[in-house]
Amino acid sequence: DPQSLKGWSGVRDASKLGNNCAQVDSLTRQVVGSDDCLYLNVYTTSIRPESLKAVMVWIHGGAFVLGSGDDTQYGPDYLIAKDIVLVTINYRLGVL
Repeated sequence: DPQSLKGWSGVRDASKLGNNCAQVDSLTRQVVGSDDCLYLNVYTTSIRPESLKAVMVWIHGGAFVLGSGDDTQYGPDYLIAKDIVLVTINYRLGVL
């Protein structure tokens, strides 16, 4: 069953990535990941209200079987160098 989110006050520490969604590891054939996985990641070099930036939302591939929004194969370093806001997401995969 869904769990209520615990609130926080002040600045939230978002320096750690959330869980990846459950999927079958292609090497071990074991299920890895979690059903607590619906997270998004927001990357940017700086936040200045007077300087608007383009926003890019990237949805990983993987045929609804594997992958995650924090896949380092695709960045985010290259895109962040372009001075944008990059948003990546996790979504439930076929194993669930």
